[in-house]
Amino acid sequence: MAFLPSNSITNKAVTACGATHAEIIAERHSLLALANVPVIIGKVAKAAANGLIILGVYEKTSIKQIVEYLKSDVKYKKLLCTPESYLPKIKRAFEICNINPFEEFYFLYDESEKIIQDVSYRKSIVEPLDDFFKYKHKGFISATPIIPSDPRFEKYNFIHYIIKPTYNYSQPFNLHISNNIALSVKDYLINNKVEHYSFFMNSTDGIYFLIKYLDIANESQVFCAKKSVTKLNKLGFDNAKTELGPLKKYNFYTSRFFSAVDIEVDVKPNVIILSDLFFAEHTMIDPATEAVQIMGRFRNGINKITHISNVNARIKFRTREDVRNNLEGQSECFYNLYTLYISAQGEIHKGSYLQGLKAMSYYKYVDSVNFEQNYFLIDNTLDEEMVKSYYSSQTKLEEAYRTVKNFKITVSFGQYPLSDEDRFKRTYPKDNPELFKAVVEQMEHLHHNEFPYQIDNRNTEIANLIDTYPDFCNAFFKLGASAIAKVDYKLKKVKALLKKQNHVKKAVPFPAIDAFNKSFRMDVDVPISKLGELGSALKRKYNLPGKVLTILNLMFEVSERKKVTIDGERVWTRRLSSPKFLLSEE
Repeated sequence: MAFLPSNSITNKAVTACGATHAEIIAERHSLLALANVPVIIGKVAKAAANGLIILGVYEKTSIKQIVEYLKSDVKYKKLLCTPESYLPKIKRAFEICNINPFEEFYFLYDESEKIIQDVSYRKSIVEPLDDFFKYKHKGFISATPIIPSDPRFEKYNFIHYIIKPTYNYSQPFNLHISNNIALSVKDYLINNKVEHYSFFMNSTDGIYFLIKYLDIANESQVFCAKKSVTKLNKLGFDNAKTELGPLKKYNFYTSRFFSAVDIEVDVKPNVIILSDLFFAEHTMIDPATEAVQIMGRFRNGINKITHISNVNARIKFRTREDVRNNLEGQSECFYNLYTLYISAQGEIHKGSYLQGLKAMSYYKYVDSVNFEQNYFLIDNTLDEEMVKSYYSSQTKLEEAYRTVKNFKITVSFGQYPLSDEDRFKRTYPKDNPELFKAVVEQMEHLHHNEFPYQIDNRNTEIANLIDTYPDFCNAFFKLGASAIAKVDYKLKKVKALLKKQNHVKKAVPFPAIDAFNKSFRMDVDVPISKLGELGSALKRKYNLPGKVLTILNLMFEVSERKKVTIDGERVWTRRLSSPKFLLSEE
């Protein structure tokens, strides 16, 4: 194609097919609105390497620089800008240079679905649109377009073009549905050994948690927005960047790198998309848009791609019909009040009506200056509710992926005894009874339930809970779950029960437990002949899984075998130390 068509919404079907580049080299003046700064920086650098002089316009660019470029002898002017920089910078530069851009420039919105997907938290992304429709030559383009409902597209006779590849462009894609994202990532890294991993997750906090959990800070870097860099630096992670660079072993990208940006590296990394609904709902990604875009970021290709996600049957979402009916009712009420507002006499009455308009929930769907309906915000709500519905079950998420022609889907599962929801329940402060309740219920679950899970890591989870919440677990082992529940998980009342229990003397079945009760946290040498008896008793008492030595290692630091003198006799022993709880006197 010599030129992209005017008054068009072009679906280019696959990423990295050169459509944006085609406009950059087209023999006409062009203005391209790109969603994020890294995309602009990358395309300007790539053009410069090929001898093309184009100008990137974003926060750092001055009006003076734009004016100088427009007045230069560059034959075909190419301006690449963020939507936010159009009105205050580019439009002003056109006015200074006495240029009529509506006749002289082609205006292209690249990765056009971002307008709909981002507008709820970035209203400025639609700021150029009033001018956009004034351009004689204009277009939307994306490999993953969402067709907007704004009636101006129909008014200006926009045509929807679909480019159909003549080859099979679908690629292998694994959807891994898990109830524990962190453990699934850990197992993925064990089972997929490569030199470079690239993680895509729309949560700085989620990325930081995963880096800390996996203990990979020294081998990791995060590519994110400036605010996120500052945030990570304050948390003690200093390898966060706003611009792309050479890969480390573990590379993390936030949403500003999901689409359009070219990641030029010599290797083909493993790409892992992460969605954790219990950590942050906004980590959900749309299979038909964001997943496709992520897969196309690496210009040299990828080794394999996997989306690790959990689902939430209790997630709240509305059908398209419900959303439309609700918004129609809100719109009618809003504009009835607006009629009273514009006909009101006097500033006091107008101010009262304006206050009422601003208090209405529909106010967020209108322009705050002229009160015209913002169709992109309505489309955003419809899109967000649709994506939420996918994550309400593994079946719906799988079906959403299977409708996308870019993927050859395989599905795998990772089910663990404790889930991301269980982890979320442990985010209460230390003194909150809800945290105590969560720990006790999870210990009870790990000890007494039969598990239909593929991955049974109960021993590890029990050890983690004991290490992290020793007081709570000690109470669980000594009192039991029902006794703690009866006092509403109030730590003060639980301590009173423990104190009362300590006054009750009961028979001790063997000396090792007596020694620990008398000298808690002290080292004790236990004869090998007694270890089996001790381990078996603990196994019966607390319904622990595993072999005797495994249980002892779970509860104590266990030394290698050694000979010591006990009661004048040299015997083989193991030293048990650092118990993770107080042993029951039963």
